[in-house]
Amino acid sequence: SAFDNGAPFAPDNYKIKHTKKGLVSAVRGVNGDIDSRFFVQTESDAGWADNRYAVFGIVLNEGDEDRKGGGMELVRKISKVNVKPPQNVPKDPVMIVGCGLVQE
Repeated sequence: SAFDNGAPFAPDNYKIKHTKKGLVSAVRGVNGDIDSRFFVQTESDAGWADNRYAVFGIVLNEGDEDRKGGGMELVRKISKVNVKPPQNVPKDPVMIVGCGLVQE
């Protein structure tokens, strides 16, 4: 990860349940390995992901006036990109070029 400085990750915390849109969750590999995949919840209830994927963030809708078109509006646009089955790979590239770490 870009933020872990090579240190091992803490065990996943499944306390936060997938009960609202905008939650960001880590995806584990087939063998339970951590990789760089994640998903953003687009439905109000994604109980199928509870105790399987750990929530680690949330999409922010509020913010600077300069950030119009971001947040869940952007997530909805990305979710409508045409994909190639069966792996559901986007037909056109989707890139996140500006993001950051939210400080507590």
